[in-house]
Amino acid sequence: MKKNIGTIDASLRITVGLLGLAYGIGKMNRRPYRTPWLLMTLSAMKVAEGFTRFCPMLYAMGTNTKNEKQMGDFITNMVAKGDMMQNMSNLASKAIPAMGNAQGQKKAASEQPKQEPTMSEAEKAMEQEIRQMVGGVGNRQQESAKHPSSGYHRDEYRSHTYS
Repeated sequence: MKKNIGTIDASLRITVGLLGLAYGIGKMNRRPYRTPWLLMTLSAMKVAEGFTRFCPMLYAMGTNTKNEKQMGDFITNMVAKGDMMQNMSNLASKAIPAMGNAQGQKKAASEQPKQEPTMSEAEKAMEQEIRQMVGGVGNRQQESAKHPSSGYHRDEYRSHTYS
């Protein structure tokens, strides 16, 4: 393996990896049924990359961070790729304006006031009978609105005793 990571990058990877492992071990001790295996795996990989000073992702991209000039070139390439991604997203937003209009029409349709369902006389009578059978729930709410203390039952204030 050819080294493709500089000393600063390696020390950062080791530090971040050890922090991730410590966090994962702490989580595992507190809640063993919810161990963050993915975090711990990625953290262990970063520690190994820092010690071996070889990163397979940098190798696949054909870059390295060994000296400052190459690190500057790496950052410049990443910024250029980011600009390219931004340009592609701008082109995509300009190329599909109809999609934005369709979403605007859906939003306008959803903002229209909804009509309340009307109840027939039979349904109103049935609702009234149910309210009377339940015991006038609406009446209790109205009474408690007038006098807040009268809406409570005396047993609600008793504390639970376990014997």
